This record gives sequence, C-alpha cells and structure tokens, in this order.
Amino acid sequence: MEAYEVARNADAKPIEIGAKRTVQGTVNAALIGYYASGAFAALAPTTRSNRRAILESFRNDHGDKRVASMHGVALQNIIKGKTPAAQLNWRKAMRGFVDYCLAHKPVKANPLSEVKLTKLKTKDWHTWESSECAQFEEHHQLGSRARLAYELLLQAGQSRRDVVMMGRQHIRNGIMTTEDGCAI
Repeated sequence: MEAYEVARNADAKPIEIGAKRTVQGTVNAALIGYYASGAFAALAPTTRSNRRAILESFRNDHGDKRVASMHGVALQNIIKGKTPAAQLNWRKAMRGFVDYCLAHKPVKANPLSEVKLTKLKTKDWHTWESSECAQFEEHHQLGSRARLAYELLLQAGQSRRDVVMMGRQHIRNGIMTTEDGCAI
C-alpha cells in the first residue's frame, strides 16, 4: 500500500505518446513542436485540420529525415506531381511549419523560397465594353430578372454573393440597404 501512495503522490510528468520513437532534429520531432505551438493553435479549426492533413502526409513520407537537410530542390520534387491548387495549399501548410523551424533554429535558411509553383489556369473573363452593355440592355427589358440582376451588379457595385441574397427585406423607405445598414 505504501508503494501505491508513493506512486500516486509522485510528481510524474505525463508521458508523451511516441516520445521514445521520436528522434530530435527530424521532421517528426519538429512537427510535434509545431503542433504544440501557439502559431498552429491560433489557426481556425478548419485551417488546422486541412494543414494537419497535408503535414501528416509529409511526415509519413519524410518524418525520419533531418529537418536541417530540407532544401528547395527536394521540396520542388515533392510538389512536382501535384495540381497547381494542391501545390498552393501544400506551400501554405509548409510555410507555417518552416517559419516554426526557422524560429527554433533547426533550419538556417527558408527552403520554400526556392520552390516555384505551377500557375493556376483560369478562365479569361473580360470586362464588358459599352457596346456589349447596350446590347444586353436592348435585349433584356426593364422588369426582367436578367435586367434586375444586371442593374444590381452594375449599378450597386455589390458582390455576386450579396446580389444573390438581396430581396425585399433589404428595402427600407424606398432605399435598398445592405446587411450592415449602408444605403446602396
């Protein structure tokens, strides 16, 4: 019974899971420190979850390697097969991790500075010319839904999201207002 009391009252530190398998200076050890840092905790829950998934994938492939040996060429090879959007997300997740490593000295220079991303291909949207606006106005008469949407987007200068949400509830004394009370 005395042994039980001694063990119960001892100042035992909580055992960190996987501590015996973690080698200092590796990606695995640095990620454990980054996850416990205030920078990672300050991220929104969804952002933390998304970035953790990316970093855990990186840990699975490179967790036993030394953080100090991270260099731009190796990181470029890692992202080479990813889509442009995935490359961007990967770099965002790695930026926080690399910043943590730079602050805690396992890395001396930022290896992400050498990484070049593939450009995202976007659809080419052009701004309507006045002749195109006149053609639209001629085809869609006042009172039609298309003309209403056109006028709200063009004249009110609101975002698509705001225009979609606009309705009679936003009209007060003949003046349309936004959710924050500003007159349009």
